[in-house]
Amino acid sequence: MSNSTTSSSFEYTFFIDKKTLCIKQICTVIPAQI
Repeated sequence: MSNSTTSSSFEYTFFIDKKTLCIKQICTVIPAQI
């Protein structure tokens, strides 16, 4: 499962299963405690 949204100012991609947040091509692993 993944949710992808594109905005006029930036690209935002969040993969729920991998707990990963990607903004433009920079990805960060999100802590599971969120």
